[in-house]
Amino acid sequence: MSQYSAVYVVFGATGDLAQRKIIPSLLALINSDSTISNVSIVAYSRRPWNDDEYRAFIKPSLDSRKYTDEQIEQFLNKISYVQGTFDSADSYKALKSKLESYSKKSDVLFHFAVQPEFYKNIVEGLGKVGLTGKLLIEKPFGIDGASAESLQKTIEKYFSESNIFRIDHYLAKSGLREMIAEKSQNITAKPVRKIHAHVLEKLDIQGRGEFYDSVGVIRDVIQNHLLAMIASCIMLTSPTNDIQAARAAAISSLTVPQGEDFKYSFVRAQYNGYQSEDGVDPASDTETYAKISTSITAGFLRHVQVSLEAGKAMPTKESQITITFSDDSELVFDMEKKHPSHNDAYEILIKEAMNGVASYFVSMDEVRASWKFIDPIITHKRNVPLLTYKKGDMPHNI
Repeated sequence: MSQYSAVYVVFGATGDLAQRKIIPSLLALINSDSTISNVSIVAYSRRPWNDDEYRAFIKPSLDSRKYTDEQIEQFLNKISYVQGTFDSADSYKALKSKLESYSKKSDVLFHFAVQPEFYKNIVEGLGKVGLTGKLLIEKPFGIDGASAESLQKTIEKYFSESNIFRIDHYLAKSGLREMIAEKSQNITAKPVRKIHAHVLEKLDIQGRGEFYDSVGVIRDVIQNHLLAMIASCIMLTSPTNDIQAARAAAISSLTVPQGEDFKYSFVRAQYNGYQSEDGVDPASDTETYAKISTSITAGFLRHVQVSLEAGKAMPTKESQITITFSDDSELVFDMEKKHPSHNDAYEILIKEAMNGVASYFVSMDEVRASWKFIDPIITHKRNVPLLTYKKGDMPHNI
């Protein structure tokens, strides 16, 4: 097998996502797949560090129980550090100079592990100094349909669609992959009555008050993770082999609750004490729990009822899709289930981006369809009373 050569640039290299997922996943891939052992890593962040200081910082994030000291040291030697900000032309020139020190035959990947408000600055910064490659962009892609289109236009000035990899890591979770492996044989065996998808977390907002208050559970979980789960379920009955197109069509087939029906199709709630969290507006009406009831308007599952539910500070941690048939039998797929032969979701995403395979990533058509469904709900949500609930409990009246 031919050797793959790449430079993997991590923006936000000192952040939580880089420490917990991205850098450890690169370590796992490089040690498990000999074809990508020739991958170098450039960590980009604003701290005034050199290579050794960053390596010392990231080393505790690497699993010393799974890898030998030699494997970890060899991996750390592949990492170099570039100090820079997201709005400085000089920073991007320094990054370009660093990348020019690697082989011109190397693939270049840029992973945006930063807050979404910096995405445009990074794209413009890369584009203006002539840096090209593959972009791995974390969710959310925009905060509504208009901002998503604006971000897309900025990216299109410098990068082709084939080099854009929009991440929703749920698309690579073992539970979802297991469901897709079932194909349509079970879901079409007998009439489906309803499909329920939920992502419930026992944790509260964990000190992320300023961020969470600006997005809420609808933008944080429902617009991306839950719609990806539902779309992946509906697409099992699609005749097309284009997975991204099938997911986009599935999202577009969902009825958007409107008018008088809206108040019966949407529940929103906030846990007691949320308004006292650091960074949260004391008068905030941001939801920490929401449930949306809808139905499918087209295809094999036409008229099937669908519900999407997500919440913080819940009594249990669960991420599941439940398919209920007309005879009340059920199929349950656990998104958190660990399959012994499956790699971690981020390992899969990084490897597939390296290979240029798009199916585990979100297309722009999927982004448009998701915001077309979510935008009216956000616009009209304040017509529905905000319930309250105790931490570790479910909201009443649902």
